[in-house]
Amino acid sequence: ALKNIKCDFINYSTLGDVLRVSSKILKLKNASFVIYHEIKRDDTLIFTMEATLMFLCEGAKIGKIPEDYIEFFRGFMD
Repeated sequence: ALKNIKCDFINYSTLGDVLRVSSKILKLKNASFVIYHEIKRDDTLIFTMEATLMFLCEGAKIGKIPEDYIEFFRGFMD
């Protein structure tokens, strides 16, 4: 579930532009994680987004992220 999101539209792009999307996890906790995305056209930064996502269990209750998910997410951290 989305807890918080911050988006910055920094520059423009047009139809036909080749864009590169990069993503990484900035922070990983027991029940949430923060993910960062950026979009670039060549070396020009177009857009950034940082979002905090919560892990929901059955019944839409916040719960602990399973260990196998945590291991998977760690592959997207610096």
